[in-house]
This record gives sequence, structure tokens and C-alpha cells, in this order.
Amino acid sequence: MARVHTQLRVRDAHRLTVEKQRDLAVIELAGAAAHEINNPLEVVMARLELMRERMDTSNDFYEDVVKLNDVLERIADIVKKMGQVRRYQVRHYCGGVNILDLDGASE
Repeated sequence: MARVHTQLRVRDAHRLTVEKQRDLAVIELAGAAAHEINNPLEVVMARLELMRERMDTSNDFYEDVVKLNDVLERIADIVKKMGQVRRYQVRHYCGGVNILDLDGASE
């Protein structure tokens, strides 16, 4: 019985080690992806802001530029959450797929 209990403890310790390694890999990947996405995103957002400032509001494309800025702000919020991931937490998505829950993982 002692050997069985020892093997069960070893198995549990190994499982915990694997889970910790997975958690760390997810956190590092999210942070790296956020950093790599954020750099070009900031450039695009700055250029779009310059375009909007130089554009007359009567220009046919003015509303498009405003909408693009809104979408880029949304992307920037997602990237920010990616950079703040501190734990592995998933949520169920369509088709039985699990995805990283950015809101829960970054709290």
C-alpha cells in the first residue's frame, strides 16, 4: 500500500509540474504576442490619428477613419489584456474548443 501511495503522489506531483509549465508557457506566449502586436499597432493608430486631424469632417472618408480608429482601440484593449495574462484560465468556445479567457486570466 505504501508503494501505491508513493506512486500516486509521484503521479500527482508530475501532473502539477506539467500544469505549471503549461501555465508559464501560456503566460509568456501571451506577453510576447502582446508586445509584438502592440508595436505596429501603435504606429498604425498614430498615423490614423494624424490623418483624422488633417482631414476635414466633410470628407467622405472621415467617418471611415473614425470607425477604423474605434476598431483599432478595441484591438488595443485586447492586446493590453494579453499582456496582463497572469494565469491559465480558459472558456468554452464553439465546437468544443477552449480559448484563453483574457478577462479572467488577466484579473
